[in-house]
This record gives sequence, structure tokens and C-alpha cells, in this order.
Amino acid sequence: MARAKAMDFGTMINGAVEVSAAESKSSKKKAYPQIVLTDKLKKDLDSFNKAKIDEKNAKAEKVRSEASLQEHCMKVMDDQGFAGEYSGTYELVYGDEVQAKFIATDKFSVTQSADDHEEIMEELGEEVYESVVQIEREFVLKADVFKNEELQQKLVKALGKDFGLFFDAKVAYKAKSGLKEKIYKIAGSIENLAKIRTWFSQSKPAIR
Repeated sequence: MARAKAMDFGTMINGAVEVSAAESKSSKKKAYPQIVLTDKLKKDLDSFNKAKIDEKNAKAEKVRSEASLQEHCMKVMDDQGFAGEYSGTYELVYGDEVQAKFIATDKFSVTQSADDHEEIMEELGEEVYESVVQIEREFVLKADVFKNEELQQKLVKALGKDFGLFFDAKVAYKAKSGLKEKIYKIAGSIENLAKIRTWFSQSKPAIR
């Protein structure tokens, strides 16, 4: 007679999974306790559901109309920026009345690729590069040092040439303030501006 296979951890887990799956298949839809609505509350629920749909539709329309306004306003701002008449804020006028404001931000997401920054420096020159890019360096003590007494002793005695044993170095590239206006002088043309914006991604302007 064949002996039953001894239970191990994997078999135990697999068995539990199979049982759970079987129970799940056989289980019925859970019944929840109910709350009866009055006529007034039913009207409130209908209003609530309609408002949710209206809110969703309004959000979609806001995204569509904002994109159209952003595109037009950005073109005007770029044209005036290259003409030396840059303004970060514009009033949106219809007839004789101000309808809203278009406000450009001075916030940029800068590429974190070291290779990109070599290309940027080569393209813009060291002086211009240093005027728009801020480099922040951070050194983090490796977690292994806290677990290794020998490394701890080395850290106490000397860093010097052993610096790399203890620290991971991090470098972050950030845009310096004023780039939203400087970018036109740096680019010089709409073609170069498009390229520069692949390295320095400006936060979306606001329409208020």
C-alpha cells in the first residue's frame, strides 16, 4: 500500500488555495440589510445621481475647453516672448469685459538623465546652463552599514577613499527661478523652444 505524501509548506498553502477557491465558487451573493426610502429621499437620491452625471460631463467639457484655451494662449505667449514682450499673466477679454486670466507658472519638471544634461550643456553653453539649472546632491548611508560592524568601524576611523563603501550618491536637477521668461531668449526660435521643452517641462498654466 502506497504511503501518503508528507505534508510540506507548499502543499499546505496550495491546499488552502484550492479550498478557498472552491468555497468562493459555491458561495452565493451576499444579502445586505435594506433601508427603505421615503418619497422625499427618493427624489434626493435621483437628484444626487443626476448631479454625479452632470459633474462627470462638466469635468469632461472643462478638460476639452481648457485645452483649446491653453493652446491659443500659449501660442500668443510664445509669440510675444520671442518678440521680447513676455508676460506671464494675460487677461482674457471678450467685448469690453475681462472674462478670465491666463497665468503661466515658473515651475518646470527637469529631465533627470545625466546624459541629457551633458547634451543640454553642450547645446546651451556652460554659462547659460548654470543660469537655469540647479543641481542638488544627496548622499545616503547604505543600509548594509547598520548591519555590518566592520563597515561601521571603518566609517568611524576614516572616510577618504572608502567613501563609496558607505554612501549612495543622488543627484537632482531643478530649474532655477525665472526660466519661464528666459526660455525664449535661450531658445531663439520656436523650433528650439520645442526641443528645450522636452528637457524642461513647464507646469500647465492656470485659467482663472
